[in-house]
Amino acid sequence: MSLTERIQREIDQISGQRHQLLFISCVTTDMNSVIDQVQTLLIPTYNLSLELSRHLREFPVQKRQREVSAFLRQLVNKSERKIVCFNNIEYIFDPELTQDPLRLFESLSGNVVVIVIWPGNVDGSTLTYAVPGHPEHTTLQVQKENIITL
Repeated sequence: MSLTERIQREIDQISGQRHQLLFISCVTTDMNSVIDQVQTLLIPTYNLSLELSRHLREFPVQKRQREVSAFLRQLVNKSERKIVCFNNIEYIFDPELTQDPLRLFESLSGNVVVIVIWPGNVDGSTLTYAVPGHPEHTTLQVQKENIITL
């Protein structure tokens, strides 16, 4: 089964769930080829770090935390399809933003399928970003069915 077929199958399986959230781990695979496969399915893809940093630079640091969710909701809502993909999500882990990435993505995935290309490691149903002790270290527990590991 090709990656495109696998992604489409997973999208079909999570559609209609409470949280329509899919993580793609591509630690051992070229992220650009994964993005190309996602775009083959005509899924709008956003460089989260780039889009978010462009938007947040207009705000003082103390107001940025509140702007994150609202701005990402705008990106999701402007999509003509009920599906979006975020890649290069590293900025979301910045301590100045004080975000819970899982809650953030779950909140966006109520009526829309949200695909997140995960930049960290996957071990079963545990997603980790950065090493313990690093200020951006994050560990998320998600359902294994919502992870595609390449």
